[in-house]
Amino acid sequence: ATDSKGCTAVGSFTVTVISTSANIIGNQTICVGGSSTFTASGGGTYAWSTGANTASINVSNAGTYTVTVTNNGCTAIGTRTLQVTSNPTVDIAGNQTICAGGSSTFSASGGGTYAWSTGAITASINVSTAGTYTVTVTNNGCTAVGTRTLTVSSKPTANITATGNNCLTANAQLFGSATGGAPGYSYVYTGPNGFSSTQQNPMITQNGTSTLVVT
Repeated sequence: ATDSKGCTAVGSFTVTVISTSANIIGNQTICVGGSSTFTASGGGTYAWSTGANTASINVSNAGTYTVTVTNNGCTAIGTRTLQVTSNPTVDIAGNQTICAGGSSTFSASGGGTYAWSTGAITASINVSTAGTYTVTVTNNGCTAVGTRTLTVSSKPTANITATGNNCLTANAQLFGSATGGAPGYSYVYTGPNGFSSTQQNPMITQNGTSTLVVT
């Protein structure tokens, strides 16, 4: 500045520019039932859209989260979005009851990869031992667990007798019975000259050998 007599003076004023930024880190994709931690930096204080005023928040609902960062009176705003991925649905198909000596195929669906309690990593496994089998299905990074139980039934023993000490008479009859296995048996006879019957105790009219199959 210069006065009326031509004298000058110089004055100065220093302006300090404070840079404030809002940075947020944290996993942006989780599975249903999981959570992520969003952590902000760059400030002295933090004010989240959830109402929290800490640097970090735990989030589990899909959506966009906003934080206002304040440092030395200056503010900055940051956002971060959370996506929640559905867990796979596990379905296991396959016969759950077999006879001793048989087997069943358990087939799982719903995943990209499969890990069975047997150690198998295929969608389908062949099982013959009674027990519960577990499969972990993974799809898009999310997992679900399914189980299926196998029951092994013992085979029934078939017995067959006939009237007349196995001699053919006018009223000759076969008598079938079974032990073991599961009650509720069905009987199938076959014999000479095309003889067949599903009765437990059928009448017979032909000489020869008859065979009984019990299921």
